[in-house]
Amino acid sequence: RTFKIDVGIKGVMNKEVKFIEPNYVVTIPGAPSYTEGQKYVLFLHKPSEKTGFTNPVGFNQGHFHVYKKEGKGEFIKYGGKEIEYKQFIETIKDTLAKQK
Repeated sequence: RTFKIDVGIKGVMNKEVKFIEPNYVVTIPGAPSYTEGQKYVLFLHKPSEKTGFTNPVGFNQGHFHVYKKEGKGEFIKYGGKEIEYKQFIETIKDTLAKQK
């Protein structure tokens, strides 16, 4: 899959990122899935120097679907709670800034 990057936070040098999704013969509960045209927050490993591909950190732990709530904006689910997308991104940026 190839994803267009809207907001790059750390280590993003391109406008696109590519990774390989395994083709499972059986459905694996909790496996991340992606739908074209949808928005996601992805935490990805450093791309392979050999192939240039990457994959989400921690299987589904590095994968968050962004969804819209009518009249309320964009949200993600994290730890069973709804969090505003913008707040989530700002929290990540603040956390990374403190690590420097």
